[in-house]
Amino acid sequence: MMNSWNGGTASGDVQHTMPSSLSPPRGIRTLGRVLAQILLIVALFAMAPVPASASDEAVREAALRDYIHGMTTEIAQAEVGPAGVPALIELLADPEFPRRDNVVAFLTYLGGPRATQALLALLRDPPASVSIPEEDRALLLAPQALGHIASRGHVAAFQALLTMTADGGGGGVLAQAAVRGSRPEALRDDLLEMALRGLAYSRQEGARARITEIADGAVTPVPRGRALERAAEQALELLQSLERPEDAPAGPPGEPIASASSAVSDTAPTAHEHNLDYVNHVDHNDPMTNTRLDQVFAAANVLIGVSDFAADVACCNKLARKGTGGTFGTPGDGLDIIDDLNEQIAVQLVDTARAKVVRIINFCGAPGTNIIGCSGVSGNFMMLVRKTTLTTEAILWTHEYGHNTGLNHNAGSQYIMYASNTGSNNGLNAAECDKLHNPHMFTEADMTDIGPCEPPICGNAACEPLENCNNCGSDCISGGGATCGNLICEAGDGEDCVSCAMDCNGKQTGSTGSRFCCGDGGGQYPVPCTDTRCSTMGYQCTTVPSTPYCCGDLACEGAETQLSCTIDCGAPPTENWTFYGSAEGGTVDFTISGVMLQIVTTPGMTAAQVAAAVAAVINGDATLSSLYISAWTNGPTMTTTGTIDAYAVNDPGLNHSLPEIPALSLGGLTLSLLVLVMGLALRRRKRA
Repeated sequence: MMNSWNGGTASGDVQHTMPSSLSPPRGIRTLGRVLAQILLIVALFAMAPVPASASDEAVREAALRDYIHGMTTEIAQAEVGPAGVPALIELLADPEFPRRDNVVAFLTYLGGPRATQALLALLRDPPASVSIPEEDRALLLAPQALGHIASRGHVAAFQALLTMTADGGGGGVLAQAAVRGSRPEALRDDLLEMALRGLAYSRQEGARARITEIADGAVTPVPRGRALERAAEQALELLQSLERPEDAPAGPPGEPIASASSAVSDTAPTAHEHNLDYVNHVDHNDPMTNTRLDQVFAAANVLIGVSDFAADVACCNKLARKGTGGTFGTPGDGLDIIDDLNEQIAVQLVDTARAKVVRIINFCGAPGTNIIGCSGVSGNFMMLVRKTTLTTEAILWTHEYGHNTGLNHNAGSQYIMYASNTGSNNGLNAAECDKLHNPHMFTEADMTDIGPCEPPICGNAACEPLENCNNCGSDCISGGGATCGNLICEAGDGEDCVSCAMDCNGKQTGSTGSRFCCGDGGGQYPVPCTDTRCSTMGYQCTTVPSTPYCCGDLACEGAETQLSCTIDCGAPPTENWTFYGSAEGGTVDFTISGVMLQIVTTPGMTAAQVAAAVAAVINGDATLSSLYISAWTNGPTMTTTGTIDAYAVNDPGLNHSLPEIPALSLGGLTLSLLVLVMGLALRRRKRA
């Protein structure tokens, strides 16, 4: 088993495999197979250490990473150390810091009396919305963190847990945190269950007694709240495993670490699409949605399909959502929070979808802290929590599905299969790419061949799937914000006469009374765009901020159009022009989107050659190119994304359409029918 990202066995250990007899169809799982898959879930706590006396900035950087296996004493000491606790406490109270769950996880293993007070302050007054997944996890981790701190002999932390779980106490400080939730009573009861785990982790005298009293019903923290007997029994089991380490789950035996490959090309002839379905637990307060998962997979496919460094393969595999997300579990069943082996098995046995989205994972083969992913290596289940940042969520899903296909961890921190998620580990080596093409049979992969393996080509002037403004700026446009030199004083984007004198009118020398500066308030005597001096002598001034845009991010915004960014905005309308005949010599004159163009025809040119010549002139025009207007041909038909305003074919051998059949007037049509009838009548008389 592994705490979060999952792999195989350590070098020198026996690789666990499953006999073919344990490969029933999906949905017909046996306990033997479940247990076999559990053995294949691995953990790797190999993180590059930094000095214990890390600076505040180093502490911040460490707290921004994903420790997908969960936090450990070793990681906390190596990444931050005791010297970093003051910086962690500051981050804990910072409403703008996005990874409060990581801060709580670090304090779990490093905190003391000051951390205890800081964690209680967090519970009294959460600094950010508790509907954010990371904030929700931070609250749920806080009582457990107090338990770990208490285990190191800090009495105040233990006393706080006793107060939270006191008979009739209503949860104490936990109730104060819960009022911020969308379902306060449910969140309060979730936090009480975490407080019971905190008591178990404390291993203090009196912890067992309090947990036992709640399990027996002798103590009821909230008389009309959720029944806590089952949660107390789980806490007793956890306490027993901590008091008798030999009885604790052994956890993963380790795993082989893949080495970086020097190969850089995907040699597979066919590209594959992997279809993944998902369900949310019914009690999830920020469930995965179809729209969000489509965005996650779009981001994941860029990571998979684009080469970002020398050994990174542009791999012809992509992820796609299968069906519409559903739900699993029942309200209040506790499976939105995975606390022990029984709950882990219960969730992984849900066969309505491969991926199960939960709120927090406290157990994956063994107890852990802030685990964010748990999946079967060469298996068919994934359990994940939500992430706010799109890129890290994309890496998480790709990594966990990589384990399903049979991938172990990669020692290189630039790879997706690295044991930690930094948000910038975006590579796959050749062996990993090949495994995605050929997943393990137990993966039960739903794969589709989607055509030949043809990675995008950066530099061909087309923003193609998997390309975006970040990885191929030459093909994919981007912009937003002020552009100095465009002759518009963009005050809404921060421009003024100091930052861009070319765009913003101003005078900063001479007599004081004559000085002024148009724009965003910079310089001496700033004036707003409404001042007449800001829009005279050819100057323009606007306070409307421009919308940032990046072609390839699947959002049609800012200056993007169907012409400039087809991949985001959809295909533009087109017009066709078909030629007939054979040229005898002359010209074809035409106007495309206001631009007048001409080709010269020579005797013998076919209609297809004329069409190709017209397309070449359109594609070679600088003005049309700046408007992202292009043209292409299919035999004698030229298609353009521009508008055909006018045309004249001045070649007697060519027609721009099929020869027209002369049209008859109504009278002419009637006369023709009468002649036809008379002719038929005469033929009948002759035969008679």
